[in-house]
Amino acid sequence: MHDNTELVDDWRASQKIYRAFVRVGGFVAFLLMLIIIVLKNLYSSPTESMISEVADAIIFELCLLCSGAFLASSLIGIIFDQYQTRFVQNENLIAKRFIEEGIIRVFKSANDPNLATFILRLIKSTKSEIIACGLGLGLLAHNRDILNAISNRLNEEDNVRVSIYFGSESNVGVQNRIKEEKECHLKLGINYDDQWVTRYPAEIESVLSRSVNNNALNRLKIKKTAVCPMLSVIKFDDIYLFFSYGTPDIRGSQSPWIAIKGTSTQSEFAHFLKRNIDYYQKES
Repeated sequence: MHDNTELVDDWRASQKIYRAFVRVGGFVAFLLMLIIIVLKNLYSSPTESMISEVADAIIFELCLLCSGAFLASSLIGIIFDQYQTRFVQNENLIAKRFIEEGIIRVFKSANDPNLATFILRLIKSTKSEIIACGLGLGLLAHNRDILNAISNRLNEEDNVRVSIYFGSESNVGVQNRIKEEKECHLKLGINYDDQWVTRYPAEIESVLSRSVNNNALNRLKIKKTAVCPMLSVIKFDDIYLFFSYGTPDIRGSQSPWIAIKGTSTQSEFAHFLKRNIDYYQKES
């Protein structure tokens, strides 16, 4: 936010200089045109020319042409300045809204290498809790580095607690989702593993249970929810990462992830994600 503010201040300073230049330039060009027109009328007579009738005509026409071009450029500059001001104001409103919502970053999919790097950095800085909720949380199951980082954080930091909530394979909503995805993938001729709903949680629990020290196991909670999660959320202290599930032909790994700052008091996203996590915890 500080960087954005400095950029806006720099832009405003440059804009003031630009406005002064085009306005003063336009005024000077207008005065020159008036002076040239007056001089041209005064020396229009062949008997009262400054140099000669032809030379005076050429000089006056060139001066008028140059001052007219400069005046036209100034007018174009003023029009452009007005357009730019309105455009930047709209951009500032959008940027302000992003800041209010606490949107930190957007990652194109679970396969975005920047996402894993971002998560690893969040894990290392976590001071109190990591909470993950989702159908299968394939991002965790497919990334051993993230699971190892979670285990290390639990082992190193006594105040950190980790809670993971999965969608239960016995839930009707989860079963319907798997059925829809399987049918859709079959129509498209794409291989589909309908056992992920049990395999992913088993993989995550196995890795964490083996790598977390015995004295830290009481701070690790892995449960299944009684409901069908409609989005995946991972909370690192006050930072939320989430993605919503798309249509049956879109795999979870293809969905974009969004990072939200949970301390943003005006963020509807943050309030919404907190309500989701609270509900999953209550129904597990």
